[in-house]
Amino acid sequence: MSPHSSDIILREIAQAISMASGEEFFRHLVAALCQTLEADFAFIGRLDADDPNRIHVMAVCVRGEIGQNFSYQLHGTPCENVVGREPCHYPRDIRNLFPEDHMLVEMGIESYIGHPLFGSAQQPLGLLAVMHSQAMPDEEPVKSVLRICTSRAAAEIERIQAEEMLRASETNLRSLAENADEGILVNRAGRHVFANRRIAEMLGYRIDELLQTTIKDIVHPDEQERVTELFRKRMTGHHVPNQYETVFVAKDGKRVPMEISAAATVWQGKPAGLVFLRDITERKQAEAETRKLSSAIEQTADSVIITDRDGIIQYVNPAYEETTGFSREETLGKKSNIVKSGKHEPAFYQHLWETVRSGQTFRDVFINRRKNGELFYEQKTITPLKDENGNITHFVSTGKDITAHVLAENENRRMQTFLNSVVENLPNMLFVKDAKDLRFVRFNKAAEELLGYSRDEMLGKSDYDFFTKEEADFFTAKDKQVLNSGQFHDVPEESIHTRHKGVRILHTKKIPILDEAGKPLYLLGISEDITDRKKTEDTVLRLGRILDKSSNEIYVINAETLRFVQVN
Repeated sequence: MSPHSSDIILREIAQAISMASGEEFFRHLVAALCQTLEADFAFIGRLDADDPNRIHVMAVCVRGEIGQNFSYQLHGTPCENVVGREPCHYPRDIRNLFPEDHMLVEMGIESYIGHPLFGSAQQPLGLLAVMHSQAMPDEEPVKSVLRICTSRAAAEIERIQAEEMLRASETNLRSLAENADEGILVNRAGRHVFANRRIAEMLGYRIDELLQTTIKDIVHPDEQERVTELFRKRMTGHHVPNQYETVFVAKDGKRVPMEISAAATVWQGKPAGLVFLRDITERKQAEAETRKLSSAIEQTADSVIITDRDGIIQYVNPAYEETTGFSREETLGKKSNIVKSGKHEPAFYQHLWETVRSGQTFRDVFINRRKNGELFYEQKTITPLKDENGNITHFVSTGKDITAHVLAENENRRMQTFLNSVVENLPNMLFVKDAKDLRFVRFNKAAEELLGYSRDEMLGKSDYDFFTKEEADFFTAKDKQVLNSGQFHDVPEESIHTRHKGVRILHTKKIPILDEAGKPLYLLGISEDITDRKKTEDTVLRLGRILDKSSNEIYVINAETLRFVQVN
């Protein structure tokens, strides 16, 4: 699951569970988790109130189908490390990690992610877990989704627990409700006749103070008319929502987002309103996070496209408009190939569709065309989205414009090819040594021809592997002088023993190659073989000395100009 699809997944889960409660809520939630996270199994387990080592599965989804609820012992299972503790992730090989858990073997489980459920007073309630018959190494996106879902699931379990207690009997209502972890109020004839400890804590009142209040005293002014009207209609038998959100006001004036579950009841033989209250501050924060993710998609620098399974565009973000030059209005309802450049072979697109339609993610670099005709390079990821039956319904595509990077790489390769051609075709020997140990790291063709060694023989070796110690000492001393000074150095003459040409005389220039901080990285050397020129110069000098010592008049005249060019 890519980070860019988290918002869509959360919205799909929220839509699936928004109108449900109780068992229906749990079934919707596990089905949505299996579908959106592409997992084989998802379940919600509630901790047994009498046996802290037993879990009652309240809903389970097995490969897209809702299964039968069951109970199991925590001991020896991965869930034992989750309930009442912390989230756990086992990306692979879980059956070998928990050999006592026979259900893992029967179900063919390979990986597992579990998240504990805690009540509003941080008491353990159970767990929410996702399992897969394949490895799930990238746990963070899944854990992020579970982290948001657990708050709602824990609230529903607490609400169910509270309802179970209240249904027992009016006699037991007070003793049970007073210690419930969900706020409970009973309102009769407009006044509160019962309030439990939890609602008093939520609003910062003492219970006796809360019993002196009315709905208008604790509901935010902006919500008073709506809440009062709903309460009136419920008490007069009209059909109104049993659950809705509103805002209360604490004793200190602080706003407290609340979820209300209300019903008509009888208190001391007279009609009354029974209200369960849940502080949904955390849920609101989770919803804000979802909105933030949605906003991030709108504001991200990467282009985002959502298409149906036929490739018809249903959404593009502003970055897509900026990158392609096509407006949202111009793209919605069009095929995603609106930016097709014609630079890819048909086999490229065939492989793309075969990959995504098989449920896999496709990644590659596309050469596309902007609205103005310019080509651009895009690093693109295309991910399929599936419904509760595992059928692909949409594709989400994210793309990063890498045109500048690709052009820079192409230019760099062109320059590298050019430089390599220059170096290889230089008539003089060129060599490069590493500054650390003066070992050869580069040789050109002229160097191979002069020294008689192939570059494969020379690379990684030093002067001491090929030349006499006297020569190697001389070369090394000069190299260190250049590196220590950080300056160009000219060696007019140096002799060197070659493999096939005997001793040659070289004129060598050595240059240090420095990093940005001025520290030497390499030593570059260019050597010219001056052996033949040196011999000619020596011959001319010897001839000159002979001419000067002769007792005869000797002169040399240019045949074309008839001018003297040398006399003794």
